[in-house]
Amino acid sequence: MGAGSRIPVAALRLDRRALSVGILASCASTVLPSLASAADPAGRVEMAKSRATALLDGPARDLREDADLFLQELVQTFAGARLALALGADTRVNLGERTRFRIEQSVVDRGGVLLLERGALLFDRPDSAEHGEAIVRTPFAIIAARGTRFFVGPSNGVVGVFLERGAATVRNNGGRVVLQAGEGADLVSPDVPPTPPHPWGAARIAAALDSVT
Repeated sequence: MGAGSRIPVAALRLDRRALSVGILASCASTVLPSLASAADPAGRVEMAKSRATALLDGPARDLREDADLFLQELVQTFAGARLALALGADTRVNLGERTRFRIEQSVVDRGGVLLLERGALLFDRPDSAEHGEAIVRTPFAIIAARGTRFFVGPSNGVVGVFLERGAATVRNNGGRVVLQAGEGADLVSPDVPPTPPHPWGAARIAAALDSVT
């Protein structure tokens, strides 16, 4: 990718234009009914390093190990922070520093919709016929996956998506690609298609994982 297509890390922010009606409609059809109530915990904190907060109503609260997380809470991590979250019995989400994240919809152990406003995220869930499709919305694309482990966040000056295990679809207003294990794609805009799937080198993979663990 040429130098002209690179973007600063700070550009990973919420852009409503990326979430077109057509994309949202197709994603909504994958989320099962029986959503968890907003009053019920949608997850919990397994590990917290440095400062992270959650904001729903009223003042923000600091997140500590074993703290509950609720639907629509805005989770924010600060400089040097790492946050490991458990969603249901076997879904894990790791967040890197300076990340803004929200659980938008949750079907316990069967799917849901997560919003990554900015920063880096590692999604990890084992393959199972009981699991529904999980959706991760970002400013530049929507990622749909089942039984998989993938990273999304700043990487090599762009927003990168790397699939370690399983299969995932990455789509935005410009187009879509399907990633298989060991492949990644780069994103520069909600209106520019993801790059074709391509292998990531070991150094790039290690840097991406280090940013969230």
